[in-house]
Amino acid sequence: MAEKNIGSVIVLENGKYLGIMTERDYSRKVILKGTVRSWAEREEAERVAWSAPGVTRVEDRIVVAP
Repeated sequence: MAEKNIGSVIVLENGKYLGIMTERDYSRKVILKGTVRSWAEREEAERVAWSAPGVTRVEDRIVVAP
């Protein structure tokens, strides 16, 4: 979006209006992915994500595989 100087986009599904997504919405969300060896490592990754300035949502998809 920033590359094209666009601040928002309309979200559609099968031609049906779902809403508007803004650059601000996108830039405040963090998605964690990957594999760690312990729950402590997973919790640490989430803590670090939340500590980033402006983050309002963290989606934790990290898998614990000892």
